[in-house]
Amino acid sequence: MSPEMQAISRNPDLLYNLGAGDLEKMSLDDPLLKYAYARVFMDSMGPFEQLESPMELVLADMRRRGEAVSPMLLKLIEENRETRIESSILGKIDHLETVRLEPFLEYARKVLRERTQSDVVAVASGLLARRGTEEDMKLFEWVLTQQPFAITDLTGNLKILGDRLNPPKPESRPERREMPTSGPGNDSRPTTSPDESPEKGSITTSRAKPWLIGGLILLALLGASRLLFKHRRGTGMGS
Repeated sequence: MSPEMQAISRNPDLLYNLGAGDLEKMSLDDPLLKYAYARVFMDSMGPFEQLESPMELVLADMRRRGEAVSPMLLKLIEENRETRIESSILGKIDHLETVRLEPFLEYARKVLRERTQSDVVAVASGLLARRGTEEDMKLFEWVLTQQPFAITDLTGNLKILGDRLNPPKPESRPERREMPTSGPGNDSRPTTSPDESPEKGSITTSRAKPWLIGGLILLALLGASRLLFKHRRGTGMGS
């Protein structure tokens, strides 16, 4: 941190007394504005949540200026390596949503290539995991070959990056077919072809009918013959 910013950090009233009008008039080279922007990143939880009212005004001013703040923020992290300023800005810059991310992604890649044992690797790889490309997976894998035991967060961020670029496909389930329901005009009972062999213990109607008819005819003939025999016998006894 520059001597000017250090002096401001020891006098918090300078920051908390700023109004929206004061911020609009300040140059991006003003040490007070630089410190105010850095504090937004350091004080916020997650995507700029739980900020105090003065910091909300500073965040609004930073977003109002848009892409113009990128060079100042990049210079700020370059001048404050291995500090909370560097790690906080890298860890939350993608939540600002008003600057181009590519310069910050390239800065994060440089951290991974040149400072493999730095504590900043965790937040740099986290930014790349959320916003990086397919090429960054190769960079992650290379860093792991250089320092396989020194970087515990890199493996997890590599998985996050891989899942984001190649999301796992949901498991396919077999299509469920609706069974036909019984009802008027919709007989769902299975039919058996006359040529099909019946199951054991069953008799098909097509095969049962000839035997049934033949049996009835035989019974009828036997009955008729018996009646005729009785009739002739009775006639013979009466003569």
